Parts: sequence; structure tokens; C-alpha cells
Amino acid sequence: MRQHWRCGARSAKKTGQCGSTGAAAREAQKKTGQCGSTGAAAREAQKNRTVRQHWRCGARSAKKNRTVRQHWRCGARSAKKQDSAAALALRRAKRKKKQDSAAALALRRAKRKNVWFYRNGCYKEEKPMDRLQTLTEQFDKHDIDGMLITSNYNRRYITGFTGTAGAALVSRNGAKFITDFRYVEQAQAQAKGFEVVKHTGSIQEEINRQIQVLGIKKLGFEKDHVTYSAYDTYNHVFQTTLVPVGGLLEKLRLVKDPGELKIMKAAVAIADAAFAHIVNYIKPGIEEIAVSNELEFFMRAQGAVSSSFDIIVASGYRSALPHGVASNKVIEKGELVTLDFGAYYSGYCSDITRTVAVGEPSEELRKIYNTVLKAQLLGVAGIKPGMTGKEADALTRDHITAEGYGEYFGHSTGHGLGMEVHEGPGLSFKSDTVLQPGMVVTVEPGIYIAGVGGARIEDDVVITDTGNDILSQSPKDLIIID
Repeated sequence: MRQHWRCGARSAKKTGQCGSTGAAAREAQKKTGQCGSTGAAAREAQKNRTVRQHWRCGARSAKKNRTVRQHWRCGARSAKKQDSAAALALRRAKRKKKQDSAAALALRRAKRKNVWFYRNGCYKEEKPMDRLQTLTEQFDKHDIDGMLITSNYNRRYITGFTGTAGAALVSRNGAKFITDFRYVEQAQAQAKGFEVVKHTGSIQEEINRQIQVLGIKKLGFEKDHVTYSAYDTYNHVFQTTLVPVGGLLEKLRLVKDPGELKIMKAAVAIADAAFAHIVNYIKPGIEEIAVSNELEFFMRAQGAVSSSFDIIVASGYRSALPHGVASNKVIEKGELVTLDFGAYYSGYCSDITRTVAVGEPSEELRKIYNTVLKAQLLGVAGIKPGMTGKEADALTRDHITAEGYGEYFGHSTGHGLGMEVHEGPGLSFKSDTVLQPGMVVTVEPGIYIAGVGGARIEDDVVITDTGNDILSQSPKDLIIID
């Protein structure tokens, strides 16, 4: 017995069946058109039959003009493909649904990266007790033995409490969080390291009672956040010496711990995903406000609580407005469109700006854009720890000035970013603040010419031991939307 070289059929040597090499067998094959036949009659028979055997697997199937056929390998039977316009559109829609958009892909990659770092111990979030200790270590410098914290951002930073009513009272002898019945349970869950005290009458009277319990003789208060009316009440109710303190908590917030950076990276990833989405949404004839609303909806759908600030969408002549929030102006061909937005996520902000062109821009607008791009790249390449905000500002400003646009760059190069969209340190010609690892800043040079237009490009950057890491990853080469 042996196997045929092509179809694998097993046959006896002497019978002249498929696989035989004898002269009689070959003659029989020529006449019958069996497997291996080379005769004209066999070929004709092969063409005319309506059922045939596959050359490799032996599956029997109908001729090609059949409406039902068997798959060449697996044998599955299916109807003949007859593409109608409707069926084609349906399949395309299904493929589009399955395909990952650039926005979703960017967001998932960022989330996976953050989860990996967290699970592998690269993120060790600072505990509230660590922040309390850092705060109390500053008391001697300000000649106080207690601190009252009532502003929303500072209160959340020191306590972790996300509600809207309450006061944190911190001393070396303990920490109290005073709130009303609405927030007691929430405060007990969030304000780690604090004893939660419920007030039933005036909150100022309860604060005074806790001042006596903790033995605070000199109480610091946030002079930049307390109104004169509130101070007057403190002065009448609190039985202690009041000491105005400015910037104490804000200075602690300048350097982000790894847990804060983890959240901020997620906030930036949402903004990056939103940009990838919006460039496919913008088109000539659409209003700026529609673009702004789409950005807001998209970021919220990705987990943002809201946008970090009123979204800026400024097209055409309005792109010469540095803070041109979205209007009812219609976007037209040949215009630059500045998009400045960010995601407010888990108590922290992102803030990015990109400028795109709708249709082919003029040579003048191209020059403006390329000048801003070069300045921004110089900025993010040069910022490092140890330099002052003034030196960082010069990285971008010097190039724009050298290109002849100095008078059209009227704002600072950047600002600090964190729980608030604008916080320290500043990157301006007036800032002597020294940049330190862990600070997060924006780098956002721009050029604005009234009646012509303008451009701005902005990244979020974290200062590292050796330089900086750019958190925002949206493309910066000029995108032209047809």
C-alpha cells in the first residue's frame, strides 16, 4: 500500500487505482478522468461535473455557481456572499465599532501604566498623618501652636475630606475636624488622623471649644482666604491669639507626592484622549460652543468630574484672544483654532492647549504657529530643577522675541498645576521660585495678533531629579483638518 503524492489516497500497487504507476493504470486514468488524470477527456469531465472533490482535503462541494457551499478547509456551509449596499454599510459600522479609536486607546494605555506602577509599589501615596506632621513642623517658623484651615482646597489637601462644609483644627496635641450632621459619616471615612466633632450650634463656638481642649495659645488662620467678616467673628468668639498666616499650605502643595502624580497623570490622559477625539469632530461650519460642549461631554464620559476651567475654543480672529472662551462663532476654512482645556479628576486638574488649522492656513499663520512650536519645544527641553521661574520663562520668550513677535507674547510661560488649575510656582519674568523635583508646571508660550489670529501650545510637565517628564502626549505638529 502507498499514498498518492497529491491527494493522499492509499491504494494497492497492482490494482491500477489512484496511485498506481502501471501502464494499464495510467491508461485507465486517462479514460475515466480520475484523480491524477492528464487526458483531455478527464479535464472536460472535471469542468462539467456539478459536484467535485477538493484536491487536498477531499471535501465534496458544489460548483462555483452554487448558492450554498462548503468551506475549503473547515467544511462549514455558508450562503454565497452577495454584497448589497446596505449589507456593506452594516459591516463597516460593525468594524468601526470594534476598532479602537485613538482616544480610547490613549486613555487605556495611560490607565494601564498607572495601574502597573501602583501594583508594583512605584506609587506610595503620602498618608494624611505625614501631611499633618509636615504642617506642624512649620509652626515654629510662623510663631503659632495651632492652625485653622477652612479654604476648600487646603482643607481637602490636609484632611482628604471632599465635602463642602467643615473646618480643620491642627495642633501638636491632636487634630480635630468640625462639621455638621450632614457630613459626620463622610468625614469619619475620609479625614484620617482627625477626630471628627459634630457641631449643633455655631461652628465658630465649637471651634473655640476645641481650641481650649487642644490648649492652643496662638492660632494661625489663612489670611488669604478669610474675609474681614469672618475675621471679625473669630476675634469676638475665639479665646486665643489670632495670627495671620499666608501661603503655608500652598507651599506644602507645591511638591506633589507620588500619589498625587498618579492622579494627575490620569487627568492628563483624559485630556489627551479628548484631543484625539475632538480633531475628528471639528469641521468647517461648526460653532465653537459645540466643540466646547463635545470636549466636556467626552471628558466626563471618561471619568472626569468636570472640565478644569471654562473651555477655551478660539477660532480665526478670536484666536488672538489668549482666554477666548467658546462663543457662537462659526469655524471657517483657513482659520487656526486654539483649544485650551483640561479634566478635573479626583480633585486634581490637567491643562493642555493645542492649536489646529481648519483648511490650509496662510503663510503668516504658519509662521506664527511654527514660532510658537519651536519656543514650546525649547521650553520643555530645557526646564530642570534648580532653575528659577524667571530662567524657565526665558527659554521660550527669548526665541519668540528673536523671531520678532516679542510684543505679541504678553503672558507668562507657565504656571503651577495641581488641585487648582493655577497655583505655584509661576514661570514668569517676575518669579524667583526655584524649581524642585515633584513640582508640576505648564509650558505654554503663545503669539496673539489682533485682526490676524494667534496660536498657543501647552504641555503639563513634572520636574524630576534630572530634568522633567512631559505628562501630556498629544501631537504638536500642525494638524490640518479638511
